[in-house]
Amino acid sequence: TLVIFFVFGLLTSLPVIYPLLLFVWPFVCGIPMMLYYTKIQKFGMLTITGVIYGLFFFLIGYTWIGGVDIGGLLADIVLKAGRYKSFKVTLLSYACFCLGMMGCPANLWLAGQ
Repeated sequence: TLVIFFVFGLLTSLPVIYPLLLFVWPFVCGIPMMLYYTKIQKFGMLTITGVIYGLFFFLIGYTWIGGVDIGGLLADIVLKAGRYKSFKVTLLSYACFCLGMMGCPANLWLAGQ
């Protein structure tokens, strides 16, 4: 999903499309993530994935804001509460995970303050 995230992130070269990416990224990256969710049965898998995402974002230059990824931990907590079975809980968990993916464009929102 990280590769798909960055391939669609190339659309940010068009400034008009940049605000729309916040809606496009979750849908496009959701397809492989739902396949990943079908294999998850233990607490911590999404946290590890979120840490990998955050570390990668930090290393490519998104400062500490991109490196802090609490979405993975929050997604793990939601998924554990739903006992890994309910589709509605899985969808809510993925929405929480997407909060971590939004660490990349968060620099633009917070740096202008």
